[in-house]
Amino acid sequence: MLKILLGIFIFLVLVIAGLFVYAKFFYDERDSSYMSFSSLPGDTASILKDFEDIHNTVVDKYSLYRQKGISMDSLHSDPAKSRF
Repeated sequence: MLKILLGIFIFLVLVIAGLFVYAKFFYDERDSSYMSFSSLPGDTASILKDFEDIHNTVVDKYSLYRQKGISMDSLHSDPAKSRF
C-alpha cells in the first residue's frame, strides 16, 4: 500500500514539474501591441474587400450576434474605416 501511495505521489510531482517546465519554456507570450491598418501587408482596397467579405459572411451565416444584441451595422460603420 505504501508503494502505491509513493508511486502516485511521485507521479503527481512529475506531472506538476512538467507543467512548470512547459509553462516556462514552451509557452510563447507574445507582445499584443496595437497594429494599425497602415502596417498591414497589402493595399487598402484588398483590406477593405476582405473586411466586406468577412462582414457579409457573418451577417449571412452566423446569427449569434442577434442573440447577443450586437448591431452589425454599427460595427460596420466604424469611424476607423474613414481613415482610408
